[in-house]
Amino acid sequence: MSNTSPSESSTEQKSRRFQCELSSLTEPEATGDSTVEIDTAHSLASTTKDLVHQMAQYREIEQMLLSKCANTEPPEQEQSEAERFSACLAAYRPKPHLLTGASVDLGSAIALVNKYCARLPSDTFTKLTALWRCTKSERAGVTLFQYTLRLPINSPLKHDIVGLPMPTQTLARRLAALQACVELHKIGELDDQLQPIGKEGFRALEPDWECFELEPEDEQIVQLSDEPRPGTTKRRQYYYKRIASEFCDCRPVAGAPCYLYFIQLTLQCPIPEEQNTRGRKIYPPEDAQQGFGILTTKRIPKLSAFSIFTRSGEVKVSLELAKERVILTSEQIVCINGFLNYTFTNVLRLQKFLMLFDPDSTENCVFIVPTVKAPAGGKHIDWQFLELIQANGNTMPRAVPDKERQAQPFDAQRFQDAVVMPWYRNQDQPQYFYVAEICPHLSPLSCFPGDNYRTFKHYYLVKYGLKIQNASQPLLDVDHTSARLNFLTPRYVNRKGVALPTSSEETKRAKRENLEQKQILVPELCTVHPFPASLWRTAVCLPCILYRINGLLLADDIRKQVSADLGLGRQQIEDEDFEWPMLDFGWSLSEVLKKSRESKQKESLKDDTINGKDLVEVAKKPISEETQLDKDSKDDKVEKSAIELIIEGEEKLQEADDFIEIGTWSNDMADDIASFNQEDDDEDDAFHLPVLPANVKFCDQQTRYGSPTFWDVSNDEGGFKGPKNSQNKQGGKGKGKGTAKPTFNFYDSDNSLGSSYDDDDNAGPLNYMHHNYSSDDDDVADDIDAGRIAFTSKNEAETIETAQEVEKRQKQLSIIQATNANERQYQETKNLLIGFNFDHGDQQEPPTIRYEESIAKLKTEIESGGMLVPHDQQLVLKRSDAAEAQVAKVSMMELLKQLLPYVNEDVLAEKLGDRRELLLSDLVELNADWVASHEQETYSVMGCGDSFDNYNDHHRLNLDEKQLKLQYERMEIQPPTPTKAISSAILPAGFSFDRQPDLVGHPGPSPSIILQALTMSNANDGINLERLETIGDSFLKYAITTYLYITYENVHEGKLSHLRSKQVANLNLYRLGRRKRLGEYMIATKFEPHDNWLPPCYYVPKELEKALIEAKIPTHHWKLADLLDIKNLSSVQICEMVREKADALGLEQNGGAQNGQLDDSNDSCNDFSCFIPYNLVSQHSIPDKSIADCVEALIGAYLIECGPRGALLFMAWLGVRVLPITRQLDGGNQEQRIPGSTKPNAENVVTVYGAWPTPRSPLLHFAPNATEELDQLLSGFEEFEESLGYKFRDRSYLLQAMTHASYTPNRLTDCYQRLEFLGDAVLDYLITRHLYEDPRQHSPGALTDLRSALVNNTIFASLAVRHGFHKFFRHLSPGLNDVIDRFVRIQQENGHSISEEYYLLSEEECDDAEDVEVPKALGDVFESIAGAIFLDSNMSLDVVWHVYSNMMSPEIEQFSNSVPKSPIRELLELEPETAKFGKPEKLADGRRVRVTVDVFCKGTFRGIGRNYRIAKCTAAKCALRQLKKQGLIAKKD
Repeated sequence: MSNTSPSESSTEQKSRRFQCELSSLTEPEATGDSTVEIDTAHSLASTTKDLVHQMAQYREIEQMLLSKCANTEPPEQEQSEAERFSACLAAYRPKPHLLTGASVDLGSAIALVNKYCARLPSDTFTKLTALWRCTKSERAGVTLFQYTLRLPINSPLKHDIVGLPMPTQTLARRLAALQACVELHKIGELDDQLQPIGKEGFRALEPDWECFELEPEDEQIVQLSDEPRPGTTKRRQYYYKRIASEFCDCRPVAGAPCYLYFIQLTLQCPIPEEQNTRGRKIYPPEDAQQGFGILTTKRIPKLSAFSIFTRSGEVKVSLELAKERVILTSEQIVCINGFLNYTFTNVLRLQKFLMLFDPDSTENCVFIVPTVKAPAGGKHIDWQFLELIQANGNTMPRAVPDKERQAQPFDAQRFQDAVVMPWYRNQDQPQYFYVAEICPHLSPLSCFPGDNYRTFKHYYLVKYGLKIQNASQPLLDVDHTSARLNFLTPRYVNRKGVALPTSSEETKRAKRENLEQKQILVPELCTVHPFPASLWRTAVCLPCILYRINGLLLADDIRKQVSADLGLGRQQIEDEDFEWPMLDFGWSLSEVLKKSRESKQKESLKDDTINGKDLVEVAKKPISEETQLDKDSKDDKVEKSAIELIIEGEEKLQEADDFIEIGTWSNDMADDIASFNQEDDDEDDAFHLPVLPANVKFCDQQTRYGSPTFWDVSNDEGGFKGPKNSQNKQGGKGKGKGTAKPTFNFYDSDNSLGSSYDDDDNAGPLNYMHHNYSSDDDDVADDIDAGRIAFTSKNEAETIETAQEVEKRQKQLSIIQATNANERQYQETKNLLIGFNFDHGDQQEPPTIRYEESIAKLKTEIESGGMLVPHDQQLVLKRSDAAEAQVAKVSMMELLKQLLPYVNEDVLAEKLGDRRELLLSDLVELNADWVASHEQETYSVMGCGDSFDNYNDHHRLNLDEKQLKLQYERMEIQPPTPTKAISSAILPAGFSFDRQPDLVGHPGPSPSIILQALTMSNANDGINLERLETIGDSFLKYAITTYLYITYENVHEGKLSHLRSKQVANLNLYRLGRRKRLGEYMIATKFEPHDNWLPPCYYVPKELEKALIEAKIPTHHWKLADLLDIKNLSSVQICEMVREKADALGLEQNGGAQNGQLDDSNDSCNDFSCFIPYNLVSQHSIPDKSIADCVEALIGAYLIECGPRGALLFMAWLGVRVLPITRQLDGGNQEQRIPGSTKPNAENVVTVYGAWPTPRSPLLHFAPNATEELDQLLSGFEEFEESLGYKFRDRSYLLQAMTHASYTPNRLTDCYQRLEFLGDAVLDYLITRHLYEDPRQHSPGALTDLRSALVNNTIFASLAVRHGFHKFFRHLSPGLNDVIDRFVRIQQENGHSISEEYYLLSEEECDDAEDVEVPKALGDVFESIAGAIFLDSNMSLDVVWHVYSNMMSPEIEQFSNSVPKSPIRELLELEPETAKFGKPEKLADGRRVRVTVDVFCKGTFRGIGRNYRIAKCTAAKCALRQLKKQGLIAKKD
């Protein structure tokens, strides 16, 4: 075959054909001979003849094809006949005053109806179209036709459109369609341009659901569609960290009474023995004499107590208000200021470059004061200590001369409970040590640990030149004071509440006994710090205590705002005994320690039982992985397996140039081989075998390939036969979705497929020719997990099967083939009476003769019809003469008489008046007049489709002669709204979803849970918002869905879904959070007191900070000395100063920083690369998406604490209104304000948020005897209700939930789509909340994984089949029937198992996943029944859960015990930096996608699936399996 592509070769043929026709035209000009001219004329004539013949053939074929269509077009003559009348009837214009407005007339109405139907939501198997019924009757001796039109079941236009009678079928049909278009426009389904209103064009009724005002800067980015987009993770913004209002403007002044709050510390759980490495004494903080207090002029509201984790263990912190108010003098204030500055600058060393102590600051200005226990009980401010610090505060350690030391005896009293500073080193920044114990057994003359010095005395003499005077003093064993000031979480427990491993007993013993491991100091060389150790231990906790209190106050602030705006929660809690629950990490230290002790005991038991543990391990390893040549070399990782030895041998044999390296085999080759072997009947191209490299052969018995395609290898002949059916089907438990190509697997030791079977006799399952290359015995096969998946060529996943799997697979295939055959048969025989059908005359003569005759007739038509103009004649255009036109123009009156033969001419003339055309309304009136004056006429129905289609007037149809009396006016029968009693189903004990605490007098959510909702996970705190966010997200979806369902009774699911997605989108949530300024409240960074915390009464000069950020100078280039008079400078002077500084640093030499990037050329000591463009102390940067997360978490917090109604009101406060509102005059009584009412506005009107109304019954009463018909349609459904365990009170819900959009016989309700929209959200919330409440306290990641494992179409569809939903599902869609049937049978084969594999669509994708396609419709019905029960039980979540938890409990339990993790997530967690997924590529079969994942330095892996998600999942699985196999990532338990 030539190597041109098909398209090229076809163009060649074309050009050849034209050459032969035209070549004869180009020659004559050269010769100019007259004979040639005759020839030319002759050839022209024959060419023309050919063309005419071809065209006639083409037309005849077109006619034939059209006649074979089921939905035949009406005869052309009738169509042109109908066109004449288009002028009689005015087009319908939505905006008549516009000259260019849209219009629809008789000619375009049908197209518009079809376009509208196509835009209704539907699945891939169902094309929704209108139904037509034709009837005929006689009026005034003329036969008239009438059409009744019915739109698909999910269109809001539910009633039949009864068309008016017309003289021809085509006209009648067009008129009915025009009437439908007018109705559709009136009910708002078509817009004023007469286009179907899609979901984007759909406008909500309420303004607050439409206008989402963005901030101007966000709006701009959205308009320009710039990156990074608002609301995404990529876009970060800076926010000032808010300081609680209680800590601002509260600085005590002389003479004014202040509140004194004691900081109460109590040891909850002492540090565990194993963590106390040095075996130090534990100091319970409550025993200390001294402590701290907060002095402020504002009341601090009640806050949750919280824990901190110090060297003593878990300590509970709470605030206690002193009984008396404190009044200060100005001297005392100076004294306290000095103490504050001293504590934070000298003791805690927290002063940073840009931070100044400001005795007059107004922000962050509470006083911290030392307190002391009074002998008589109680506490008060320790003035004595304050004066002591004022006096000695500035003493730095100084060298003490020998004489002074000699005179000073050792006083043990001074060193008890002391902090000491060695004065002989680091004098400007002295080191601080707690004295742990005074060691009388050591003296300066004791041996010095180590070999270099003899005694301590010798060491000091040699190293520091100091002579120790008192040789008999005991030495001090000391510990460093804490450098770590973040005690919010324990160091020895991770964030999930699991104890971390501790150091071994030996290390601990060494630290306790070995001098080398200790810090030993000599008393006479130390200065004692004025702060006693007991107070110091509390002082180091101050930063985290104040930080936590600030966070809780901010949380309380949000609670109070909601309380003020909506009356939800109390403003001030006056009750003295009221306590908020303590801040809870979900675990307490004592529980964690208990668990870790228990697990240690288990471990030790295990160790005793297994002694030869290593041997067992070795035996466990599947030997197929690596052949054991001998036991000793097992440890030697480099040893070669037998397979490698074979490869080496082969390499030596074939050192030819064309040897392919392992892994470079290209898949195109495999393609060629595959196609070569495929004996498909429809392939008629000549196949050619690719040239293979010398060492690649088609071997017979010994081929090792991992291709699961069905090679049918005949027993001993060795040749390949191609797959029998053209799709490559593979085995496995419906697992493994390999490429459709055979992948030739080289003997690569990593894919040790070698020892799967030992089939010398070749009778292995499916004759897989896996020869056993392993040097072991046959029993190897028993060790291997029945072959699930094999990794061919290291990176494409394929399946190898066991006998059972092959058998199972065969069953599945036979099911699939049977259903396919069914489908073909159906397609061949399905009736041709769709819609309207036109009779064809009987055609007896043989088709060929008829064909020839017809062509001859068409040829004469073409030749004589003026279509063909000979080349030697002029082209004549017929122009109509004006006089002719007059004659041709039958008067409008004549036309109208033909159109309405039953109306008198004078009536018509009167109606027409001086207008050119009649209106639709005129026709309706004329028809109504005729009907009124004649007795009821009967119509006979044509065709037979209608008897099934269940028109609304079918009860008036006389079936014998199929005669019918029509009713043109529509009678609307409004259904009564049923009143529903709450059902008394037995509800599960324990947690109730509907429980609603009484909100009157409810305090609101506790500050600790709001703080949890404000804390991001990268704050590395013991709490974060992720669990609350999951539940908030789910509730938000549920609330919005329910509200939309109730509010928009007649809007289909696609539009509702679009409205919902706009509301729950991150952009919208971010916008709401931004409006409430949540960015300032959130806690976004880890608490690092040395870097990002501002102590009380310190401040950061904002102008300076701004100037610095603009000049891009890192803060550490500033010395405090430069800033002494900063308060007195104006901002202009500050900028000037910064600029000078920048010049000095050489920042300006290249015109400053270019494009905001710093100039790197100046690599001197100024390293600006790590410059952070904001100040950590007073600002933080938060991604927009985190603000959206925080909004969801706050909804979750309100849901948990204030019940569903509380959460709905909180959503209203945010601006997501999901409750109906009423406005009423304010009663003026603040005390009895209803929770859920706003503050009165200027007109003294309050807005009150109501409750969700009960939705109306879904039964439509266009059908006269709706209730009987309902019973008829639902006959047999009692069995289903029984299996559900729920009896419907309003059974129309049940019918609606089970009706597919294609099921036209149901005229009583809508289809299931709206209920599915509701049920999906209800189930999602129920399952998420159930998992949230699980006592196992799943981590956020597990919650998300469980939620996606349990709320997805696959599991819902499988459960629907298990519980027999499919038997009651009503639809009329052959394609859908097929898929459902196939799925049901395969599920029955599997014993209805829903394994984790199913959820992961596991190895499914390495195999034809199309085979077991999970029908979405089944999952939808599972959801729609949930929606139906929810509405029928008067919106009781508990009732739905009662029904559904029975169906789902095994899966919920199974998954909760071992949380299934999606492979994509697992891979990204194991390889966070290195794994990158590529873009999906479509495979040649057009149905499947391939996705590649690159793991840097470890390989590239591919997965194939029918959509991107599945393919990505497979790729991840493939990567995980391979990496684990190669030992490149740790296998997780």
